[in-house]
Amino acid sequence: MNKVLITLLLILSSCNFLYKDEERIQSFDNILKVKLTFENNFNGNSKFINGKVIERPAGSWQRLLTTENFCLNYKIPLSKKNGVLQLVSTLKDGSCPTLPTKKEVISIEGISNLKVKFSTDHIQGKPVRNGIFGISLSYKYNTKLRKLDITLPNKKRSQSYIKSQLVKYSSSGTYRLDKGVRITKDSMKRLRTSLWYGEWESKEITFCERKNNQCEIIGNSNCDECLYGWDYLVDYNCSGGGSKACSPVECGQKGKPACVRGILWSGRDMRELCFDDSPAGFCQDDLRTICGEDGVLICI
Repeated sequence: MNKVLITLLLILSSCNFLYKDEERIQSFDNILKVKLTFENNFNGNSKFINGKVIERPAGSWQRLLTTENFCLNYKIPLSKKNGVLQLVSTLKDGSCPTLPTKKEVISIEGISNLKVKFSTDHIQGKPVRNGIFGISLSYKYNTKLRKLDITLPNKKRSQSYIKSQLVKYSSSGTYRLDKGVRITKDSMKRLRTSLWYGEWESKEITFCERKNNQCEIIGNSNCDECLYGWDYLVDYNCSGGGSKACSPVECGQKGKPACVRGILWSGRDMRELCFDDSPAGFCQDDLRTICGEDGVLICI
């Protein structure tokens, strides 16, 4: 009996480890999207951002991408040791810290077979000739293949394809024609600065859909305008879920909304879910849940 119990505990602990491992890489992907999406002044390392597997020089740190505020670094795998993908902030003078560096925003170990390329397939509809609207990362994380696409709305069109002061903005192969919408060079600037309708504040959430304690939608539902979709927030236990905010919301972090636990927990019949130490949401290990001023469960 004891052997069976020990075996069962080992299986459960193993499953818990795998769950946390998946949660870790998902959190890394989300934070990378949040940090890079609205950046400016992109400068990619052409030796590595070409869609090919980055394998050499093995064991070395290489800078893949620099922006106005961040640097994306990669430690290339050596033999059986997997690589490290790392995002760091630029220095006060705008340069990147000397490699290797531990002063990171976030990093993830266990990366291999990394491919990075600028791409044009993040705009729905027909492809745009020589327009760069996003960056794609393909990699293995602990042997599992993953792909991450990040839209870059502030990435400028290649200057070599600007033919006049007015630049065509339309479908593929039509920039020589007269039809289509045109914008001036002066308009080629940052299009958006946030996933939210307003800047994120730790004590204030801008909802894309808000519900009341009767599970009725208050005002308009604008979640279809969220660049990366939306996430549920913990406030009311409604059959279709509670209120929503544009994703990723970096749930579980200090000052951010609590992560939704789901429906299979002991308090699933409760309507009001926002109260201090509510089990309806969860946070990072050293944090607890409280009901915030907006009526949404947050982490502190």
